[in-house]
Amino acid sequence: MRRWRWTGVAAFACALGLAGCTTLGERETAASKAALRFEESVRRADARHACAALAPQTRQELEQSAKSRCAQALPGYLKSSTILSTNVGIADWASAFGDATVAAVMLDRLLHRAAVVGIDGPSYRLRHHQNHADSLRQGVNARVS
Repeated sequence: MRRWRWTGVAAFACALGLAGCTTLGERETAASKAALRFEESVRRADARHACAALAPQTRQELEQSAKSRCAQALPGYLKSSTILSTNVGIADWASAFGDATVAAVMLDRLLHRAAVVGIDGPSYRLRHHQNHADSLRQGVNARVS
């Protein structure tokens, strides 16, 4: 039987749209129960019940993006990984795209279930180039002196 990785945050977010016109406490309880049902179904590798625990719009979005039924698309959605590298900080995306709303929507989609790793310091990609430029500079300086 296949094992799936899952974070409870996405299950909770998927379940938030479940109870429409009730009190805040009832909505929180319904969302928590739906998230627990979803998480338990994922632990049991039961894609059919996991899909049933999703909010209808979330299930529809998943099926449309995967172009297959929820139970077939869900295992791949839970297991796939994407690595995105950028030299623009998250706080600067609004100015980079020229529209704060577009940047916010893109970041919302990208950072859902994401691990963000910030790396500061010199570029590893340019390290060889920098070493070569330094050696050339030293050679030119040695000839001039």
